[in-house]
Order: sequence, then C-alpha cells, then structure tokens
Amino acid sequence: MKKIFKPLLSLTLITALAVANFSFAADFYTVKSGDVLWRIAANHGTTWQELAKINKMKNPNLIFPNQKIKLTTDDAATTEPQTPTVEQTPTVEQVEIVLPEWAKAVKPQKEFDKYYMPKYLRVGYTMDDIKKVYGEYVYLLENYGGYSDDNPNYYGRLYYLGLYGVIVGTYDTSLQIADIYKKLPAEQIFYRKMKNGKETVKTIGDYKYETYVAPFEFIALYESGQEEKAMKLYNDVIKPNLKATLPWHTHSIAKVLLSRGDVEGAEAIYNEMPLYQGKKRSYLYAAACLESCAYYYKKGDYDKVIEMADVYLALGADAQKAAETLYPDKDIKKIFKNHWEMSYTSLAKYKEMAMAAKEGNAIKMDSLKDGVYTYSNPSIWGSPFEVVVTVENGKIKAIEADQKPGEGAIYDKRPFGARDIMTKRIVDANDYSVDAIASATLSSTSIRLSVMEALLEASK
Repeated sequence: MKKIFKPLLSLTLITALAVANFSFAADFYTVKSGDVLWRIAANHGTTWQELAKINKMKNPNLIFPNQKIKLTTDDAATTEPQTPTVEQTPTVEQVEIVLPEWAKAVKPQKEFDKYYMPKYLRVGYTMDDIKKVYGEYVYLLENYGGYSDDNPNYYGRLYYLGLYGVIVGTYDTSLQIADIYKKLPAEQIFYRKMKNGKETVKTIGDYKYETYVAPFEFIALYESGQEEKAMKLYNDVIKPNLKATLPWHTHSIAKVLLSRGDVEGAEAIYNEMPLYQGKKRSYLYAAACLESCAYYYKKGDYDKVIEMADVYLALGADAQKAAETLYPDKDIKKIFKNHWEMSYTSLAKYKEMAMAAKEGNAIKMDSLKDGVYTYSNPSIWGSPFEVVVTVENGKIKAIEADQKPGEGAIYDKRPFGARDIMTKRIVDANDYSVDAIASATLSSTSIRLSVMEALLEASK
C-alpha cells in the first residue's frame, strides 16, 4: 500500500520546547485535549491570529494538552516558567494515510483555492474517471498537508475518500479515516465553503461519527474480512442510531445482514429507509425506497412493493409540490427536481411490475430463455441508460449499459461508474437484486430496472 505521511491536528513534537514565561493567572489558558486554537480565541474574545502572534507560534495548528496559551500582552502579568519537555503528544496523533498503489496524484485542471473540494468520486462515469477524481484528493494530500487555515477542508476531503472509497475497494484507507474521525473533537472544522461572498462553516459535530462514518466503516470492516468487528459496530453503534442515519450505505448493511441470515435485521433497515418524516435531506429517502422495492420484489412480497411505492407516488409527479413535503422551507434545487422526477418514475415502474407479478407475470430466474434483450430507463439527468442483456444457458451472460444523450441532454453527472460496477455485480451474481452503488442509487436503478424488464421478457 502507498503511504502519505500527514498530520491530523498536529505532528508529534520530538524536540525540547523552548523555555517560555507564562502566567498561571487569568491571562493564560491551559490547553485541554481536543482544543483547537481558533476555538480558544473565540472563547476569550480574540482571534487565533492574535494568539499566534502573542505566543510567537510558528505553527498555530500545533498545540498540546497542558500547554499554556498567553491571552494578553500585559507585561505586568505575574509569570513563572513553564517546564520544558523532551516530547509532547498533541491532541491527535500523527498518522500515515494509506492509499492504494494505483492512486496517482492528479493536479486539478481548473483553478482552485484553499476551499477547493474535488468533485465527489461518484461523478466518475467509468472506473478510469473515478481514479482521476481520486487523484485530485491525492494531489491535495501530498501538496497541502494536514488541517490548517490554509487547508481548511482537509477533514472534509478525508471523509469523502472514506465514504466513497469502499465502493472502489480501498478498505484500509476507509478504516484509517474512520479511526481518525473517532478522535476528532466536535468543534473541529470539517470544511469551509465560500459562495457569493458568504462563508459557510461545518464542523465534525455536523457530521457525527455514529451516523455519517460508522456505516462506511462497517462495510470496510466486513469486506476486509473483519466480520466480528463489523457486527459489533452494527450492534453497538449503527443499530441504535438507525433512525438518524442517512440512507448512504445502509442498504449495503442490509445485504450483509441477509447474507448472515438476519432477515429481521435487514428488513428493519429496508422498512426504515423509505421513512422521511422529520429527517434531514428527506428527499433522499425516495431513492432509498427504490432499494426497498427491489428487495421486496425479489422476495415475492408484491403488496409490500406497492405499499412502499405509494408513499411517494401519493405526493404526485410535480417536483415543486413534492418539495412542500420533502424539502420544506427551502428553495427547490435542480438536483431535487431531477432526483424526484427519476425516483417517482422508477417507483411507478416498480409498482407496475409488482401489480403484473400478482397476476403471474413475474421474473423466473430458474427458467430464462436464451437471447439478447434490450431495454432502457431514464437516469437522474434525463438521458436513459440503454441496457443490452445477454442470456445464455439460462443465466445472465453479459450486460452492456451506456448513455447516448441526444441534443440538449447530458450524461449522468453522478453515475459512480455504474456502467462498469453495477453491470458486473449483476452478471457475477446472476441476480438483478444485487446491492446498488451507494450514492449512485438512481443510476443503479436505471440499469437494474432495464435488466429486470429484459429478464421478464426472457421469463415468458
């Protein structure tokens, strides 16, 4: 594995600290584990820049538990020396970021500043595209080091490498990043974003380990052969927080539970994912419902498919009206409009197929007729995935999927390599109900529904 040595909050200092005079009165602050300089400054009515200047800090990001921070330049302050030490351990230990051998640094082609966040890996149309985006993260790690005011989005970038890395199999990296997040204080800055002259700041407290990190850590543990640790994480952390967890990766957890014979646990997830009431970014749950419908269709519980689809179909096809329920008090965004329109269309398709199955027109995987079958279904940005399914000797032999956007149409912007990954999953398993690509549920659904229609024709 490739390793990049980078600090988290700071590096371990293995050198004697210079002797300095510090007051033990109110003019000084004693650093506690988890402290960051900007928060200390804010709590004492000053700025981190001023504290760095007063204390002659070469690296304001390098502070240690029990260190005395001078808060004022008052020369009359009573002072006494701070005892020097040979080694001080900072608030978060040093680490080596482990990256896959194929990860090569790719300098962003566009101009970028300290706020730059590479496009999420899910924008990659193919695996090669995904690796190029991954390379931008590597470039920033190699060239800008750990967190600082000049690199404020360090932890945000790490998070997305961990979240999406499990899709491309970088389990060691994802596990290491999850371990980093466990040690970060809630007030640590996750990312800063500047838009239209307005700065938005998010902290680790906004991206809690229990609901944002633990799900992808579970997948990384399980896929790397650490099943016992994965199940302990599920029982101790994920299961108690399921209702507050966004649906990213939770359907993958359900698949793991099914493979272990825990149908009750899996169905608890499938039944919870579509429930949007009072939840953050609730419009995502319409897409999550697609995974629940796929599961219950394969199980043969067609009434459950219809019941779940109707939860959203009852809101109507118009995105603006649906937003009044799913996205209240916010301006409707294009992503919501596209997200809703495809989710609605796909749920309607699942309902249609479930109703047909109740009449006896269902997929029969044990009696597929050989042949080549072609179908298409829309994806999130409008252009359908055209899918060609080849059945040979009663099994799915090959699947080809591609988008051919016409005039005024575009390729899917968030397919996460679905053309390569989703088709391979279905062929390898000879099963249309394989797990969707986390964070690319809609692209996965477009391909899955076309495969299901092809298999329906092959079942006649």
